[in-house]
Amino acid sequence: MLEISELIGSTHNKLGKGMINLKLEPVAESTDSHDVEMKALLLEAKRYIIYILQIQNGEDLLDLLLSEITPTDEFKFRELAKAERKRLASSNVESAFEKEALNEIFNSTFPQVKKRAIELILGLERMGALTRNDGYQELLNDIAFDIKTVKSQKEERDRQFRVVIDTLTKLKQKERTCAKIYNSYINDIDNAMFKLQSKSSHKKKPLLSRLFSRQYYYQRELKKKKGYLPKFGYCRYSSKYMMDHKILVDFKNIGSAASTFKSSKIQLTFSCFKIGEFVVGVANGDKDVTEKVTLDNLLNLQYEQKKTFDIFNGCVIFDTDNFVAFIFKKFYEAGAHESHR
Repeated sequence: MLEISELIGSTHNKLGKGMINLKLEPVAESTDSHDVEMKALLLEAKRYIIYILQIQNGEDLLDLLLSEITPTDEFKFRELAKAERKRLASSNVESAFEKEALNEIFNSTFPQVKKRAIELILGLERMGALTRNDGYQELLNDIAFDIKTVKSQKEERDRQFRVVIDTLTKLKQKERTCAKIYNSYINDIDNAMFKLQSKSSHKKKPLLSRLFSRQYYYQRELKKKKGYLPKFGYCRYSSKYMMDHKILVDFKNIGSAASTFKSSKIQLTFSCFKIGEFVVGVANGDKDVTEKVTLDNLLNLQYEQKKTFDIFNGCVIFDTDNFVAFIFKKFYEAGAHESHR
């Protein structure tokens, strides 16, 4: 009896004050009505005995059940029931049936609790599940086993929780490390692209060679018109030229402007104000629309093996590989954007 009381106290200290939840798992056993009734009585008896053990003690369970009830016992039980009722109201663990069964205990007096426990134990004795010859020791053994099981289950949950926390901590540390490596990698790539594109935009061909380049005059015209040139290059080509070189796949009407298919009057401009970002413009007379494409997106399209991509809501369609090759040739090869075409 003393061991059971110590187990209950120890379990309450670790699990928090409140009823001990017994985990019930379905097993393939007999569905005989006699067995079902006996197990139901046994489970109910355990509920009552656990609360009695927290108020009184005795040499064995029979002695405990027959012991006299004092006003102090009733006061202790009322305090226990009050604390349990409060815990039960804020708990989501117990089922509705479990809460109803517990409330039945909490709404009883301590003599009523002991009376009901005696009735349940006598019923179990008549069914052959218990015997008073050992002071109903088998019931105490079952309760002790249940409490130890609950305790071991909590310890296992705590262990698993610590493992999860440790794993998440390590993953967070690994994430930070990988983020640093990734950022360093991206910075190295950006620096390399900056040097490459800066070298291309600042290295000029000899004057005589540039004088025979259409792009030279396009750039001079743009600078005269707007007063500046894109920092990392500018070039202009007709839609016919782009289609003849299989860079441009299809060109449809943009807005309400009527465009002639393959018309040399429709000009496509390519500007780079920022490393890795290119502004594609379409000019047809006074009409001028632009859209931005990035080198990252272009390389992703190649990685995903997308043969074509479109801009201006599908009005202009480019061949992905040929467009990427065009961009590298015009903006990353030294002096290439000043070439003849």
